[in-house]
Amino acid sequence: MTQDAAEDTFHWTRPGGSWTIRTRRSSIWTSDPLSLSTLSHVSLKSRLGLTRFANQDLPEAFFGSTSLSLHHAESDITLSFSATEALQSWRLLDAAPIPHLSGRASDPWDN
Repeated sequence: MTQDAAEDTFHWTRPGGSWTIRTRRSSIWTSDPLSLSTLSHVSLKSRLGLTRFANQDLPEAFFGSTSLSLHHAESDITLSFSATEALQSWRLLDAAPIPHLSGRASDPWDN
């Protein structure tokens, strides 16, 4: 976890049981191409095997250490989500990149 990360824990009780919700918020990972930090775009792109040549890139603002965990006490089931693990799982699927939509008007050659 980074130094400026913050964790919160909430307890939520419903008729079907009680839930513990944990969140971890952290700062944006650096996108500096010269960074040697393990919490940087360079490090993650290297681990994922993403290349500029294949037009594969990470979002400019990437909160890689942010996560959400849901734990149901009665069934002892935990669901966890994080951006970094999601990208690692996607990479294992060997699926085609998702087209980027910039929000601008499309050019005739985009079709």
